[in-house]
Amino acid sequence: MLTKIVAFVLLTLFSGCGHLYVSPTVKDDDSAQLDVRVLKLSMSVLQEANRSEYVVRQLPSAFNAVVSGDENFVQGHGTIPRSVLTPEYRPSALELRLPPEPPKLTYRIGVGDVVQLVPRQIGNETISRPASSEPSGLMQSYTIPESGKITLPGAGSVNLLRLTTDEASKKVIEALVRNRIDAPISIEITGFNSQKVTIGGAVKRPGIVPITLTPVYLDEALSSVGGVAVADDDFAVIRIYRDGNLYQIPLKKLYDDRKLLRVRLQANDSIFVDTTYDLNRAQAYFTEQIQLAQFRQQLRVQELSRLETAIDLKSRKIANERAVFLERLELGDIKQDYVLLVGEVTTQKRISLPFGNKAYLAEIMYAGDGIPTKTGDLSQVYVLRSYASDTLIAYHLNAQNIVNLALATKFEMRPNDIIFIAEQKITKWDRVISQATPQLINLVP
Repeated sequence: MLTKIVAFVLLTLFSGCGHLYVSPTVKDDDSAQLDVRVLKLSMSVLQEANRSEYVVRQLPSAFNAVVSGDENFVQGHGTIPRSVLTPEYRPSALELRLPPEPPKLTYRIGVGDVVQLVPRQIGNETISRPASSEPSGLMQSYTIPESGKITLPGAGSVNLLRLTTDEASKKVIEALVRNRIDAPISIEITGFNSQKVTIGGAVKRPGIVPITLTPVYLDEALSSVGGVAVADDDFAVIRIYRDGNLYQIPLKKLYDDRKLLRVRLQANDSIFVDTTYDLNRAQAYFTEQIQLAQFRQQLRVQELSRLETAIDLKSRKIANERAVFLERLELGDIKQDYVLLVGEVTTQKRISLPFGNKAYLAEIMYAGDGIPTKTGDLSQVYVLRSYASDTLIAYHLNAQNIVNLALATKFEMRPNDIIFIAEQKITKWDRVISQATPQLINLVP
């Protein structure tokens, strides 16, 4: 009898008290202002929903800018001047003073060298990857600047100065691996510009001989400039200026002893073929070479300072553009796309769609505190999307079956979507009871 009385009182309260708890739901009735269609989410429905037109908002170009500068500043070697000195005397004998044998050094990459990234070889086979797995422009030539750094697409800057080719290849591969780029490569030097021997005086074409991976000998160096151009071999001498010391090989002895032709040269040697025997003339030539080198170094320092200033100004400009954008975004002056997360969730809120990327249903459902499983009904997850002024589609996802979450990870969100999670039936009943209980207590005499 008591049960019937309680039931009667509850029914009376439910029918007569409009302020009792009424839970939200997804349905089509006369009170709706839109034509609502409920579609069960499947792979075909998901594909159709994702085909709806949507252009992802992009961040300003300042967020993608990479600060760099023209690092190819002065690296030219200049033109060796012609000798203007005239013969003064001819000694009766010329002393042979050979330079010491230079140490055998492995070639190390220097300023002005040109290196190229090429696919690595093992034996006679070349390791290669599909072009799609490598960033555009990776396999190209790079000129080593004063800073020693080259910029790899997608992997940033790498300093190769004073490294061997093996050491440089290892360092580049490490940079690519850190940035998840699978490109087995090695480095080759295609332009030897940092180490050189200068040749002037009585030769056919005064110029520069580069030091490469193979040793450079005196006969090869002389041959590269067209050979010696003297009228009388008896009164000519080849002078070698190395590390502040002056050495000489009389041309007559050079031809008499073929071993002298195999004198190995080293970087920064200066060779002067003299027909006057005037040491002042040779010394003037070497002094001139030193002054030219100092002048080129001063230009490099000036250009490096200019480059650093330009990069600093560019960095400040980019940082200012980013800060202004973020401030305008925070103040609401920048239009941004949103979705709404409502229903049985920890916090009902508006969630911003990301710039430059798409967002998916699973990301929104489990953003922050996620869905309280004790009260939320995972079998009743809806995405409400308006396609026209009078049409609304409610995509229904039964996430209680965990397999269906795979669909949620592929369902693309659109601006103004509403994600609704219904409450469990027991939650609804509990709330009705908790709201009705005070009124029942007031009815008991």
